[in-house]
Amino acid sequence: MSRVTAAALSFCLLLMSASFASAQNGASAATEPDEPFRAVDIFGGAHPQPSTASGPNKPDTTFGWEIGSSYRFQRWAGIALNIGRVRTPERAWITHVQAGPRVYRVLGVPDLRGFAQVMVGRAWSEQKAGGTDSSAELMAGVGVDAFNVFRFEVDIVRRNLDTFPRTRGRFLFGVALPLCLSGCTRDDGIDLRREE
Repeated sequence: MSRVTAAALSFCLLLMSASFASAQNGASAATEPDEPFRAVDIFGGAHPQPSTASGPNKPDTTFGWEIGSSYRFQRWAGIALNIGRVRTPERAWITHVQAGPRVYRVLGVPDLRGFAQVMVGRAWSEQKAGGTDSSAELMAGVGVDAFNVFRFEVDIVRRNLDTFPRTRGRFLFGVALPLCLSGCTRDDGIDLRREE
């Protein structure tokens, strides 16, 4: 494991631990609804894919898509699943599926939540010339959901596919809808059971 990967994972685990401790300390002081908390977040977005070539004639950046969902069984914790696909500027394809834990923290501003995650999964590549490859994939990152609509996320991705960097950062932006199913408070997103 490279030093960059180890540092990124350590940072994410530290943030997750801090979020967990903060959520536990604040839980006793907060007024909780009588029913258990349950929520689902739905996400769809895009991320840039820069070229792996160098020099003045390297291809322009392309964009890939990512969709996913997470089930929150606590206000501060949930399980996420992502599926994504991108065509690189060199005309190769990368597809991946990931799942893993995600922790959340309300950032003290209405409708602003931060999160940290560690995801594991599988990645597949298809080269323009016809070759294919697959690899286990590890991703760790942090992000912000704003105004019950927008998501901004920064991740470190580690995989072992031919002709691609083993470790690379990525930035995602898109739409995230936090849908609260039960035990909702003002900070839990869109209350699906609220009576108008």
